[in-house]
Amino acid sequence: MTIGLGFGLMMWAWWLFRDSGTPIRPADRATFLVVTGVFRISRNPMYLGILLMLAGVAIWVGSLPMLVAPLGFVILTSIVFIPYEEQRLREAFGAEYEAYAKKGPKVALIDATPNMPMRLTTQASPAANRHR
Repeated sequence: MTIGLGFGLMMWAWWLFRDSGTPIRPADRATFLVVTGVFRISRNPMYLGILLMLAGVAIWVGSLPMLVAPLGFVILTSIVFIPYEEQRLREAFGAEYEAYAKKGPKVALIDATPNMPMRLTTQASPAANRHR
C-alpha cells in the first residue's frame, strides 16, 4: 500500500508538471509555478513519493537495515537537491515562490536552505510567472 501511494503521488506530480508545460528535470528552467493538486500537500511530492516507496519496500522486506535507504534518501535530498531546486525557483518566480513556500511543507529533515545565498538576479519572463 505504501509503495502504491508513493507511486501515485509521483505520477500525480508528474502529470501536473506535464499539464502545465513545465519541465520535470530540476536542471531545466521552470516555466510555471505549480501550486495546485498534490503541491498543496507538499512542495516536494515526487521526493515524498520516492520516500514512501523506499519505506514500503523496507517494510515489505521486513529488514531493519533496509530503513537506511529511506533515511539516506531524505538526508541526501534535504542537503543537496531540495536547496538547489528551491534556489532555482526563487530566482525564477521571486515573491510568488516565497509566498508558496511559506504555505507548503517540504520533505526535509535538515533545512539547508538558510545556508544558501539568496540570489534573485535571474528573473523569469512575465509568461513564466503564471501558475497552475
